[in-house]
Amino acid sequence: LAVPVNVDGVRCVIVDKRLRALEPLAWRFVCSFAADNDLQTSERVVDKAAVPAV
Repeated sequence: LAVPVNVDGVRCVIVDKRLRALEPLAWRFVCSFAADNDLQTSERVVDKAAVPAV
């Protein structure tokens, strides 16, 4: 439910929103980690074909 990607030369992690319902504690960890480390977050709809298979 989380996959590292490179978008226009920027390292990113795509986190599937389903994580929020499946593992609320993991979702909070990801959100807290991003906030604690001053990382940018955004909500977007991503074309599944653009995400590399893991």
